[in-house]
Amino acid sequence: MRWLLPLLALGAIACVEPDFELASRVSRPRVLAIVADRPELAPGDAARVHAVLAGVDGASVELRWSMCLGAGTLEAGGFGAGGAFGASGAEQFGASVGRPGCDARSTLTTPLALDGDEAVVPGDCDDLAEPWRCTRGVAELFEAAGSASGAPPELVSRIVDTVGVAITVHVDLYVDGELAERAFKRIGVTRRAAVGTNPPPPRFAVGDVWMSARGGADPHDCVPELGARPVVSGLSEVHLRPDPGDGEWLERFDVIALDGSLGEGEEDAYYSWFSTAGEFDPEISVAPVRDTVWLSPEAVGVYPVWVVVRDGHLGASACRVEVEVVDVVPPFTGIERL
Repeated sequence: MRWLLPLLALGAIACVEPDFELASRVSRPRVLAIVADRPELAPGDAARVHAVLAGVDGASVELRWSMCLGAGTLEAGGFGAGGAFGASGAEQFGASVGRPGCDARSTLTTPLALDGDEAVVPGDCDDLAEPWRCTRGVAELFEAAGSASGAPPELVSRIVDTVGVAITVHVDLYVDGELAERAFKRIGVTRRAAVGTNPPPPRFAVGDVWMSARGGADPHDCVPELGARPVVSGLSEVHLRPDPGDGEWLERFDVIALDGSLGEGEEDAYYSWFSTAGEFDPEISVAPVRDTVWLSPEAVGVYPVWVVVRDGHLGASACRVEVEVVDVVPPFTGIERL
């Protein structure tokens, strides 16, 4: 069984380093998520990834991208033990995991080229002697290492054909020349015909105003479907309600049990909420109880609110809205402020 656990280290959810501040508070430059155009790829397919940034307005920003093998997928001398099941759950909720991201000093870490605001994960390798540098090579390297470890060849092939192999995409965020944050995401490489997809661009209501990124020019900018941006009172309980039809996009995916048998998992809808002010209750809402409450700030102004939608498997989407806060309407008797 020593070779089986590392074969299952296949999470692909963005993660940021932990902080003692509220997870939902944007008070510094942050990477809220990394989104790939496709969360799963066939060997030889390329991926494009971008970072959802917050707290960087007016600053000079540089993103340095790299990729490497998924943590725990390969170890020196073959397959090693450790962390097969913990990674995706920890990444989902923003906690630290063992060996997160890519080590820039490792020979298995590859810088990624930029195309505008996106980084490109190569499908094919320029040098076949370095297979970890592309999606086709990673699948071949995984199978070769699996065979060398003594794992049953049919199981190794089954993993690539159904569950997939993990690539870690890593980004360093530099703001005004200083390293501000590191974040990572995992992308699956599989020969399965029906690969997983991202959640659609978000759609949700701020009070009674429906905001959506599904029909606009920018899939990361949620704009009012009708009328002007939402206006709320300060220190009010603003209900944020995701589209009630969101469950329609949830997908099923293959998993492999400890005994090597093939099973099936099912996605869930997770909504992570962020803003520069105010508080959320809860900060992460989960289907079917998906509504959250934003206790709006007391000061008058226009505030950004971000939502990151994750499917609990490999996919993510995100958008930003602007909410105008006007005078406080007393008395306030709602959520106790921290």
